[in-house]
Amino acid sequence: MSHFNLEAAIQSWKKKLHRYQGIEPGDIEEFEDHLRVSIEELVQENHSPEEAFRIVLDRDWKNLNDVSKEFKRMRFSNSNLSMSLLSNFLKVSLRSLRKRWTYSAINLFGLILGLTSVFGISIYVANEFSYDRFHKNGDEIHRVVNLFKKASGQLHYPLAPPALAPTVGTSLSGIKRVTRLRRSGDVLMEFGDNQFLESNGFYADSSFLRMFTFPLALGDPKTALNEPNSIVLTDAMARKYFGNNPSIGQVLTFGGGRTLKVTGILEEVPENSHFNFEFLISFETYVVPEGYLADLTSWGWVGFLTYFQLEKNADQQELEHLLTEIYQSYNTSSTYTDIQVTLQPLRNIYLHSNHLGNPDGTMFATNSPETVWSLVAIAFLILFIASFNYLNITLVSFQTRFKELGIRQVMGSGKSKLAAQLILESFIIVYIAGAISLLLAFMLLKMNFGEINLGNIVNLKTILFAFVLLFGLSLILGLIIGIAAGTSLIQSKTLELLKGKTTVKTKQGHFKYSVLFFQFFISAGLIMLSLIIGNQINFMHKKELGYEKEGILVLAGVREHVAENFKPLQQLFEKNPAIVSASRSNHVFEGGASGNSMRISTWPIDQSMQTAYFQVGYDFPEVVGLKLIQGRFFSPTIAGDSTHAVIINETAAQSLGIENLERQKVFFTRDDEMEVIGIVEDFHFRSLHHEITPLALIMPFTNPKYIIVKYKTSDLVGLLDQIEGNWEALNQGRSKLEISFLDDILASQYRKDYYFSNIIQVFTVLAVLIACLGLWGLTSIAINLKLKQISIRKVLGAQPKDILINIGKTFLIAALIGTLISWPVVRLISEDWLENFAYHLAPGVLIFLQSVLIIALISGATLFAQYFKIVGTNPAHILQNDD
Repeated sequence: MSHFNLEAAIQSWKKKLHRYQGIEPGDIEEFEDHLRVSIEELVQENHSPEEAFRIVLDRDWKNLNDVSKEFKRMRFSNSNLSMSLLSNFLKVSLRSLRKRWTYSAINLFGLILGLTSVFGISIYVANEFSYDRFHKNGDEIHRVVNLFKKASGQLHYPLAPPALAPTVGTSLSGIKRVTRLRRSGDVLMEFGDNQFLESNGFYADSSFLRMFTFPLALGDPKTALNEPNSIVLTDAMARKYFGNNPSIGQVLTFGGGRTLKVTGILEEVPENSHFNFEFLISFETYVVPEGYLADLTSWGWVGFLTYFQLEKNADQQELEHLLTEIYQSYNTSSTYTDIQVTLQPLRNIYLHSNHLGNPDGTMFATNSPETVWSLVAIAFLILFIASFNYLNITLVSFQTRFKELGIRQVMGSGKSKLAAQLILESFIIVYIAGAISLLLAFMLLKMNFGEINLGNIVNLKTILFAFVLLFGLSLILGLIIGIAAGTSLIQSKTLELLKGKTTVKTKQGHFKYSVLFFQFFISAGLIMLSLIIGNQINFMHKKELGYEKEGILVLAGVREHVAENFKPLQQLFEKNPAIVSASRSNHVFEGGASGNSMRISTWPIDQSMQTAYFQVGYDFPEVVGLKLIQGRFFSPTIAGDSTHAVIINETAAQSLGIENLERQKVFFTRDDEMEVIGIVEDFHFRSLHHEITPLALIMPFTNPKYIIVKYKTSDLVGLLDQIEGNWEALNQGRSKLEISFLDDILASQYRKDYYFSNIIQVFTVLAVLIACLGLWGLTSIAINLKLKQISIRKVLGAQPKDILINIGKTFLIAALIGTLISWPVVRLISEDWLENFAYHLAPGVLIFLQSVLIIALISGATLFAQYFKIVGTNPAHILQNDD
């Protein structure tokens, strides 16, 4: 029987194809590649080369005349032939990935985790950098920031006096527009039966809607805020009051009988604005509340957001110098020894205002740039380890494929085609992983970090850009794989490929270990960082604040109604066994406080000390559990307490040099002389981000908005119903009472910190999983490449655990060294983050030991899973089938 020559048969078949006019040389090359792949598949199914050749010809090329006519009819361009060739490559690639599904799954899953992390962080970071970017005149708008320097310290404030804007106007060269904002506070608004306590709004100058890009769905932005008693609503707020009825021209009642005419309806205010609001009232409507210590002509009342829109050619430094001179010349308060005015660009406000005072913690939104950039760094590191993990496993896994590649080369496939095939396989995995990752990133952010409004940043443009980036990443990784593997193929002889003796050159194997080391360096670092952040969050939750936060209700209402109904309400509370006590306050530790200068009588007036203060009722110290060091609390039986008494904290007493309270006098508020009747232990009236500063408690000279209630009951629902019923009976439905828990209010101060902690924890888990996949993939490949050696050792009596230790010790050492080296780096990074908190825990050795334990357990578990593969290896089968 004659020997069948497959190569000669293929060449003869190709010569036959040249006879057909519809089949061109490019088609023949494509047909040949398809023929060889099909023959290879049949040979692997135990058909002889001759049988495989006959089967494929009979199945796919039975009638060459019909094939020639079809190609002649459907021929479009050379690009179609390229697409056909690509389609054939794609089929082979998918078949190869399916045959090695374990490694393909590891690579795919690892890339999905890595790219999901990168896309998720990128979406969050894009959201943070998008703040205030939607304003058309954004580059020209600046906020006034004042630095007040005193002998006793300095105050950096983004607020200005009410007289600054109208005094300057547009009289200075370089200023195009100026506008002011004043927080509305709580106002009761009514329309028919609809009545709501509204707080998310501003009094705004008429120029506000011309300066900022907050489009109106209805109304004219040039005139909407011109007249007194005008109001502009968001569309959502308009529907709340008027339903689907026309809203322009409707009249709302507010503030005890005053009226507001609706002159405009805003489109929804973007959430990525540093200030957010639901309504704007014309500034001409604003009336200074009764009892305030200043009016709208004041240069000493620092309580108004002020913005300038500059001309394009304006000299900012010269304007700041002129504004400083104007401020100092008009300011008659001698407590300020120096005032410096700066203009903060609008687009810097959100990420560059943490050092500024923020009254009530709600005047404007901020975030730390360090937080954002640290997440960018994490994204790059995760992308790095995911990409190199993929490259590492892919390159090393090629060592299990060289026999297959050798067979294909013997059958006529050129080395350049084989390299192209490897590039395509890599491209497919990366692109599939990226497409899945984009969807997972959106889902992950929406489920776990609901604060992000994806509508701000996710649109057709950003999605297309993401896919272009993904295409570029896929191509780069594919080319790296193709170049590395192709170089080995070109340098290798066919016989070496058939024997499986060729290896991918990666600097003598150090490459994969260095990548594994780097993976665990990053993973261990993220674990430590996550533990440090978690410890700090837990510390803030459990730290003693100097007052009671459990069992305290905060009732908020219209100031005038609270003042009118407090005494009768308190009498009802005294009869309720579930209520221990109640009082009033204008602040409830929510992050803000009023401020004024305080000095003792022997100090000159320019030595005054900046002091925060709460206006509180008689029983406030007892209700919240403040601890008295010296003196007494306020008493209703002592007439002077309501107007000329003050209680100070320890820090204020130390700053003033007060040790003995006997007839101690200070000058405060209206620069009246007041008696210090008590000193209380320091308590955290602001968040733990801030140090405790001098604080004074005084009796109210305006109407406080809060009622503080201390309760003790197991029937909390019943108590809340009783309080609402009491208020309804007394207030006759004029306004509603909002009830909150003090501990919830305190927790809201750390919202950004909780948010950041959640992000770090999620992406730490993903990074660790990626590292585990890398460890799993590399050990699995190492075992497969050493199956013959393992089999021989088992025959000679070696125990599976000994074999596993021999294979895994290098990987474990790389993981532990990476953990060890990450410790000083994490300490440096975490100390920088912890500087955002005036009170924090220092990262101790326990954090390091915990991370070492976690890494050791993860690595050990991953390697132990490979133990069962070694145990299940049949030495006889491996040795019999080795060639």
